[in-house]
Amino acid sequence: AAATGHTKPSYGTWTDLHEEELLKFVGLLMYMSLVQAPNAELYWSSKQLFHGLWARAFMPINRYKIIQAFLKISNPETERADDKLKKVRFVHDFLRMKCMKFWQPHECISVDERMVKNKGRYGFRQYIKDKPTKWGMKLWVVADSITGYTYNFDVYTGKDAARSTQGLGYDVVYKLCRSIFQQGYRIFMDNFYTSFHLFVDLLKVKTLARLFQEYRRQHQDIPELVRPKRYSQLDFTIELIKELANFDKDIQVPLLDNRSKKCSQIVPGLRKNSKNCVRCYRIRKVEKKSKVFCQICKKSFCFNQIRNCLVDEHSVPGSDERSVPGLP
Repeated sequence: AAATGHTKPSYGTWTDLHEEELLKFVGLLMYMSLVQAPNAELYWSSKQLFHGLWARAFMPINRYKIIQAFLKISNPETERADDKLKKVRFVHDFLRMKCMKFWQPHECISVDERMVKNKGRYGFRQYIKDKPTKWGMKLWVVADSITGYTYNFDVYTGKDAARSTQGLGYDVVYKLCRSIFQQGYRIFMDNFYTSFHLFVDLLKVKTLARLFQEYRRQHQDIPELVRPKRYSQLDFTIELIKELANFDKDIQVPLLDNRSKKCSQIVPGLRKNSKNCVRCYRIRKVEKKSKVFCQICKKSFCFNQIRNCLVDEHSVPGSDERSVPGLP
């Protein structure tokens, strides 16, 4: 680093991550998936085209970067080498458990595949030509036929050595629907999942199964077979993001004020520990430690015989004022 003249960026001192902040971090990631920018820094940019983005309402950019750098959701001691989802297995199983816990499906449920658009590099990316999203991650899904709620799901990661002799379709239905056996449910599925052995085994556990295509052909006049237009995955995602971030309904986007208005006067203070001068790092990309900070904007600045970043940062253009009250 010294030979090239570059210094490693610092995102501040690490502080413990609490549940509320973690939920905001997850909400921020979901927000970034909906509102896309060329790079992460632009979500916090004060430039005219980007200053209306919501990222700063979740957390400061340095806090986002340090959480992103250190957050790990897998346990190396319990990871299975043959598990292609080992890095996210905990989240995968946790979401499945919560989906089943907080909803009681109606009598009729459906089993089908769902494509999740994803451009990541992984060995089980799939292609389905008849889906709106043709390339991505394929999920096996058990959904409520009335609300569309995902009751259970699993990620398809390719051929499984533990697959039974009955075939993939049989294994998917039997694995995902096991929790609703013996309760009188009716399962609708397409031709891919059907087999004589599956229907017989489902009947043994008091669960009826039927081909959706055949049922729709025989009952073309039933309006319930058409998904209601009021159902919107986008609206649900937006509401979920607001809930995770604890946003009020009428909250306005947090715009950046002019720096001179934000700190109309300098209120200096001294920290116990030195922190990087924000002005030196922003302008010259160098790290200069200082205990001096502004009590209004809470940022650290150089204040010595060589540099007076505290005043330079807060001074009004055209002013020659260089003194700071409260400091020698």
